[in-house]
Amino acid sequence: MVPDGDTIRMNFRQATMGLLANRLNALMSRSFGGPPGGTGSVIIIDKTGLKDKFDFQLQVPAPGSDLGVGVTNISPALEKQLGLHLTAAKTTVDLIVIDHADRVPTPN
Repeated sequence: MVPDGDTIRMNFRQATMGLLANRLNALMSRSFGGPPGGTGSVIIIDKTGLKDKFDFQLQVPAPGSDLGVGVTNISPALEKQLGLHLTAAKTTVDLIVIDHADRVPTPN
């Protein structure tokens, strides 16, 4: 990911759609300073069924404010440049939550 003024440019080589989804989630997470998926309410999941690897570029408009990069920035770019459409849907996801960590490990 390379910020270039008003645009974030991403170059993908031999990338799967799953990798694209992961990178977009990381982009939103970094923008919002939170967990994958930005605010935690939106996570992009690959449901294309495409298993091949592709070379492509994606340019996403950089946010003009402190709101960060979100679905409203990403969705039009995906549709116009790659022909991919984001659809809102509710689904379950596996999460691992670490509720605490001991400073010094205890023996087993």
